[in-house]
Amino acid sequence: MQSCRLPTGVYRCGPAPVTAIKRGELGIMQCDLPFVLAEVNADVIRCVKLSSTKWEKLDVDTSRVGKNICTKEPDGTLEERLAVQNAGKASKKVRQIDEAEHMETFKFTLKPDDYLDHLTEQYMMNITATAQVKETGKVHIKEEDYRLRRPDIEVEAPKSGKRYKPFEINVSMKNPLSKPMTKCVVHVEANGNVEEKISDIAANSTWKHSITIKANRSGRITMNVTLDCQEIKDVTGYANVEIEP
Repeated sequence: MQSCRLPTGVYRCGPAPVTAIKRGELGIMQCDLPFVLAEVNADVIRCVKLSSTKWEKLDVDTSRVGKNICTKEPDGTLEERLAVQNAGKASKKVRQIDEAEHMETFKFTLKPDDYLDHLTEQYMMNITATAQVKETGKVHIKEEDYRLRRPDIEVEAPKSGKRYKPFEINVSMKNPLSKPMTKCVVHVEANGNVEEKISDIAANSTWKHSITIKANRSGRITMNVTLDCQEIKDVTGYANVEIEP
């Protein structure tokens, strides 16, 4: 089997038995199974360029390639490990020595101003740590993903109310930032929607606000309160009220 390039610029490979690839059986003649096996079990390697001619390997991701294809077993399963071991019987053996003798922990403090403007919509944060060995120039990298927790809105509401009769709910939230929260809008979703623009919330202060609600149906209603500000969005809270006819 050889890969060929079509006039459209797309590469195509085959034939190669799917079962043989999944089992790591590379001895079938007239099929370039090692090439396909290497493709579906490839690793993603990130490197950094140290000079015009020298590159240094940073890290290796062994599970990114081949997650949704039928020519390999799921990563981490016994079948996947056995297939790779079976394919490796004819390969050259190498010896790798890891002489880690010392571990040291470093602590860094990230302030809100350092990351607030760089967060994704779901408040995800990717932290990457890079270390370089001074004597050898070797670079090591490690990264982790985190999701930050938004503050909560406290919602105080009466246990019951009358249909078509207005009642008040009180909402509050502590601003966790060392700067004001600006351009704020509060939304209330019940059996109708209420939206109000509010003034800025001072740094490290507790915001309190009263909202008038009028239910147009009886039964139990859930009031979902959302606060959107320029600095922090989708701060939520809720309360239930039983509405009598």
